[in-house]
Amino acid sequence: MGYLRRQTQLLHRELEIMDEEDSLIDDVIGDAEGDGNNPVYKGDGKAADRTLLILVLGIAAYVLILSVPVLIFSSDKLKGELGLISGGIYAALMALHMRYTIEKNLYRERGHRAYSVWNSILRMTVLVVILALTAWSGWANVYTMMAGVFGLKISAYLTPYLQRFIKHNN
Repeated sequence: MGYLRRQTQLLHRELEIMDEEDSLIDDVIGDAEGDGNNPVYKGDGKAADRTLLILVLGIAAYVLILSVPVLIFSSDKLKGELGLISGGIYAALMALHMRYTIEKNLYRERGHRAYSVWNSILRMTVLVVILALTAWSGWANVYTMMAGVFGLKISAYLTPYLQRFIKHNN
C-alpha cells in the first residue's frame, strides 16, 4: 500500500508542475489549449516598441555618422546626402513594416511562413523599384542610398548592445 501511495503522490506532483508550466506558457503566449478563451498573444507590445525605437535611433545615428565622409569625399554632396537620408528613411520604414508584419503574424492561425516570406519579398521589391527609379531619375546617389538602407542591418546588429547599455544606465 505504501508503494502505491508514494506513486500516486509523485503523479500528483508531476501534474501540479505541468499545470504551473502551462500557466507560465499561457502568460507568455496565450491560449495553449486552443479553446479560444485567451488571446493568442498577451504581450503589451512595449518591449517590441522599445526595440523598434532603438532600431530607428540606431539607423539615424548610422546615417549621421556616415554623412560626414559623404560630405567630405563626395563630388556631388547634395545627391550624396539625399541618397543617404532617403536610404535611412526607407530603412526605418522597413523596420516599421517588419514590426507590423511580426505583430500581425502572431494573430494568424496558419500560413505564418508564407505571410512572412510574402512581406519580405514585398519589401525587397519596393527597394529595387525605388533604387531603379532613383538611378533613372538621378535625383540622388544610388550608392549612398544603398548605404543608408544598410543602416538597418548595422542597427539590428547593435540593438542588443544598445539595449544592454540603456538598461545598465537606468
